[in-house]
Parts: sequence; structure tokens; C-alpha cells
Amino acid sequence: MQPRPASATWTVDYSFLADQKVLVVTTRGAVPSSEWAEISRRATAEGSRHDCLRYLFDHREARLKVRFADLWSLPHNLGAFRLPEGARIALLMRHPLGREKDFMEAFNRNRGFELKVFDDENQARLWLDRSGESPNPLGFG
Repeated sequence: MQPRPASATWTVDYSFLADQKVLVVTTRGAVPSSEWAEISRRATAEGSRHDCLRYLFDHREARLKVRFADLWSLPHNLGAFRLPEGARIALLMRHPLGREKDFMEAFNRNRGFELKVFDDENQARLWLDRSGESPNPLGFG
């Protein structure tokens, strides 16, 4: 899919890595929370076109302002972000440390998304590569 115009204060690129079967969504700049739903909707549509089960959202070059109200409303999406069974989302951020990381993972897991937050791209890709494994319901990784 095409990136947002360069005149915008932020951009988003969607690229499918066929050899790895991973859809990479890369954001840059000051991404307004009002755009999160559209970014996610476009990612799921693009992933569906490629029968994709693995998503890597790379937000390392983005500035995201997370408000609790935005985070709370995102999963209440009337099915707009429905992913196929077994889909995984690796969220790559500059500093997903401490409680914020734990909260994001638990919050999304409780809403049916298998999402894990990383600050290291290699670790994110290794986790995505494990997508064929059966999840351990008692595991945290």
C-alpha cells in the first residue's frame, strides 16, 4: 500500500515480506491517536490479501501519545480488526519498559489479540517466527 503523503507530519508504510510471510507496518513522525483505527484497519485488510498471520508494527520512529481513553476504545472496534485464528502482532517501540509494556500486552490479550511489545527487532521477529507453535495458556512469553 502507498505511504501517506510527504506533506503530512507523519507517515505509515505497509509492506509484505513474502519470504517471511510478515506484514510490516512502519510509522514515522507524530501519529495522532485519531488515526490508529484506520492504520489498524488498513493493516488487517492488507494482511488478509496475503493470507498473513504475522504482523510487525514498527513504531520506533513514531511519537505516539497514548491516552487511556484511546487505548480503551481501540479494541471496541465492531469487528473491524478481526484477525484470523493464530495471528500474532509484534509491536516494536523504542522504550516499551515496565508497566506500560505489561499493561499493553495484558490489555490486548484480554480482548483476544496475541500481541507482544518489543524494543529489539530481532527478538520481535524470533517471536513472530514461533507462530506455528501451540500457545502455552500458562506462559507469559
